Amino acid sequence: MSSNVYSNLSTLIPCKTLDHTFKLLRENHPSLALGIQNLLMANIPKPSVENIEISLNAIAVSKIVVAISTIAGQAVRHKELPSQELIAIHATLLDWLIYTQNNMRELDLRLLQSDLYQH
Repeated sequence: MSSNVYSNLSTLIPCKTLDHTFKLLRENHPSLALGIQNLLMANIPKPSVENIEISLNAIAVSKIVVAISTIAGQAVRHKELPSQELIAIHATLLDWLIYTQNNMRELDLRLLQSDLYQH
């Protein structure tokens, strides 16, 4: 089996998504928030750059998506946030799901090109 097939995958994600993710996670998920902050600091975007390329493993992305989903669910149940903030949380979650989908396409390509599917 090719060992690099499952290595971290990278793709573009909006800078505003990373920033909003950091803000959402910093209170209740400080270690995840620190990871996001480190990504932002390592890839300080220029003002004209809307997206940056990041590389995360599936476990990290899964934890981020679950945390944001939990925050969104609690906010809806307790009616804690204005609708504009709920929309922003939804958009952030959607960006992470798109990031995941793009990475799955890349993983599929890697698997097809690897010795896993060659007979």
